[in-house]
Amino acid sequence: MEHCVKRTDLTRWRLKDDDSRHTWHYLDNEAAEKDWPQSHAEKYYLDLPLGLPDLQRAISPLGAVENALTFFEKLQLPSGHWGCESGGPMTFCAGIVIAWYVTETAIPDHVATELQAYLATRVNSQDGGWGLHTTGESNICGTTINYIVMRIAGMSPHHPILIRAREFIHSHGGALYSSVWGKLWMAILGIVDWDIVHPMPAEIWLLPEWVPFHPWRFYVEMRLAGQPMSYLYSTRWRCKETDLIKSLREELVARPYGEIDWERHRTTVSKADYKQRRSRIVDGINWAYVNIWKPYLLPDFIKSGAEDWLGELIDMQARNTYYGGIAAADQPMSTIVSYSRDGAKSSSLTKYVDKIQEFLWMTGDGMLVNSTNGSQSWDTAFIVLGICAAGLHQNERWRRMCVKALQFLDNQQIRDDCPDQEKYYRQRRRGCWTFSNKYQGYAVSDCTAEAIKAIIHLQTTAHYPTLLDDERIFDAVDSMILYQNSTGGVSAFEARRGSTYLELLNLTEIFTRNMVEHDYPECTSSCVTALALFREHWPQYRTQDIAKFIQRGVEWIKSDQRADGSWYGS
Repeated sequence: MEHCVKRTDLTRWRLKDDDSRHTWHYLDNEAAEKDWPQSHAEKYYLDLPLGLPDLQRAISPLGAVENALTFFEKLQLPSGHWGCESGGPMTFCAGIVIAWYVTETAIPDHVATELQAYLATRVNSQDGGWGLHTTGESNICGTTINYIVMRIAGMSPHHPILIRAREFIHSHGGALYSSVWGKLWMAILGIVDWDIVHPMPAEIWLLPEWVPFHPWRFYVEMRLAGQPMSYLYSTRWRCKETDLIKSLREELVARPYGEIDWERHRTTVSKADYKQRRSRIVDGINWAYVNIWKPYLLPDFIKSGAEDWLGELIDMQARNTYYGGIAAADQPMSTIVSYSRDGAKSSSLTKYVDKIQEFLWMTGDGMLVNSTNGSQSWDTAFIVLGICAAGLHQNERWRRMCVKALQFLDNQQIRDDCPDQEKYYRQRRRGCWTFSNKYQGYAVSDCTAEAIKAIIHLQTTAHYPTLLDDERIFDAVDSMILYQNSTGGVSAFEARRGSTYLELLNLTEIFTRNMVEHDYPECTSSCVTALALFREHWPQYRTQDIAKFIQRGVEWIKSDQRADGSWYGS
C-alpha cells in the first residue's frame, strides 16, 4: 500500500530533545538543513543510511557487546537518554487527530502526509481494515477510527485504501457496530448521536469514597480517561457540523441520520469487536440509568455539580502532567473538554495543543502517535543495566556515556508529591520515575525499580559522581514499598484500591483486566531485585519492612508461575 500515498523528504526531519521532551520538526529549506544537520539518531529512527564505518568483527562475546555500545553511543541524545518509538496501539492516533479537528487546529501538510503514510503501511492486506493494534485482526472500531483519521488528514474517499476500508466496514454492518470506543469518538464528531454510547455518568464521581465502586478505586488509566469521557457524555458536546462530518455520516453509516434507532445500536457490536463481553450487571445498570434515572430522577444541580467536580479533576490532572495527561488516551479528550468549556482562545487549550506534539513520532514508515510521551527513563535504565551486567561501566572508554545517562536519571526523578494528593486520588510519587520523563508525572513501580538499580550500580563504582544522595534514594525506596498489594504482588501505577469484582463493570467491549490494578510479575520482580540490591548497600534502613516486602514478593512470584514453568507478562 505504500505506493498509494505521498511521502515527505525524510532527510528534512529533525528531533528536538528539550530535556527529554521530544518534538519532531520538518525543515523546509536548505539553509535550515545546514544549520541543523541530521544526527545518527534521527537517521536511525527514520530508517535512513547511517554512513557509519564497519567495525572490526568481534572474536568474543564481550567484543560483540563493545561493538554494540559503539553503535549505541551514536544514538544517545543530548540530555543523556535514548529515544524510542512507543507505538503498537492503533487507537491513539484517532484521538489526537480528532482533537485537532474539533478544536480547529490546523494540521501541517507534512504531518498529514506522514500520518497517512504510516496508516497505509498498517492496513491489513487481506481485508483492507485496521485493528486496534499493529498486529491485531481488523475490526469495526479500528477500521472506523483510522478511516476518520485518513479523511481528516486529507485523503479522498475515492482513494483505493478507503474504498477497501469502507467495504470492510459495511460488510460487518457499518460503523454502528463498532465497540464503544469508536462510538464515543463518532459522537464527539457528530457522526452519530450520543444515544448510541453506553452511559458514562458524571454523577458517579460524587458518590462517597467508601462506596466500593467509586471511580477513585479504578485502574488509573481507566479512571483518568473516564473523567473527560464522563464530562463530554454528560454535556453531550459535539463539534460543529461541517461538510466533512456530513460526508463521513454517509460514508460510514450509509443510512439517513434521522431514521436510525440510536438506542438500539448502543448494544450492537460486531463479532470482530466484541472481545470482552459486557456483564448482565452492566447492561442492567445501563438500562436503569437511561430509562429511569436520567430522564426522571437526575436533578440538574447534581448533574452540574458532577460536571464541575470533573472539570476540577481534569484541571488538576493537567497541572500535574504539564497538560500531557497519563497517555494519548485521556490527553486529547481533555483537550476537547478545554475547548468546549474554556474556548478556542483559552490559555489551557493552547497548552494542551502544544503538548500534543510530544506524542508524535516519526519513523521510516511515516508518523505514528506514541502511547505516551515516550519511554525515555525506562529504556535508559535498561541500557545502563545491560552495560553494568557486562562490566563495561568500569571501563573508562564507556564512562562518559554512562555518566550522561546517570545525569539524565538524576534529572528525571520526581522530587515532590502532587498538591492535595488525597483529594485528587493520587498516590505518593516522591522519589520515583515515570515511564518517560518527570513532566509526565505518573510514577510506575518497575520504572522506579530499574532506575534505582542503574543508579546504585553506577554510583557505587569508582570514578562515578554521587548525584543522588542517600535521602533521595530512600525516597524512592519508601515510595516503592507502597506498591505492594495484600497478595504480595506489585502493581504498576498504584497499589490496588478496589476488588477485582469491579471487572464486572467493564463496558469497553475490547479490553480485559482494566478496571482495577492487578499484580504483575514484571513489577514484582523489578521491585524485589531493586530492594535486594538496595539493602546490600544500606542494610540498616527499614530492615524489617524491606525483608518482609522481598519475602512476600518472592512468594507471590512463585505462586504466579504456570504449570509449564512460565510466567505470563502484563
